[in-house]
Amino acid sequence: MLRHMLKEILKKEGKSNYYLSKELGINQGQLSSFLKGKKGISLKRLEQIIDHLGYEIFLFSKVEIGKKRHQKKLLEEAKVVELHIAKIIEEFETEYDVYVRRITLGDGNKIKIHYETGKIGAVSTRGRDEPDLK
Repeated sequence: MLRHMLKEILKKEGKSNYYLSKELGINQGQLSSFLKGKKGISLKRLEQIIDHLGYEIFLFSKVEIGKKRHQKKLLEEAKVVELHIAKIIEEFETEYDVYVRRITLGDGNKIKIHYETGKIGAVSTRGRDEPDLK
């Protein structure tokens, strides 16, 4: 993986194995063997090469990557839920001619819709599962 990344960086920067070996005093054959996958290279040497090219190496644990993916998935799911809630509010306000103040989760996981009627002299009705607008 690092080998492939180094090859891509060299290509992007327009640098050759020869250039890199001369700039850093590295044996060109060893560098070439590493890039072809025939030999390994020390992490210290790899860091030296990457640093010389103006890049950095960051290592992330699979656990951290997994957490980030999970967080991203939760955010995507939250956006979907937010869209559904917005649609419910819009339909509720239209159907009952009310203004929804907020939505909360009540006992037994029932959704409570807190709303006001907006009519002059009307008392705000809050925290009901269904409006009583008769």
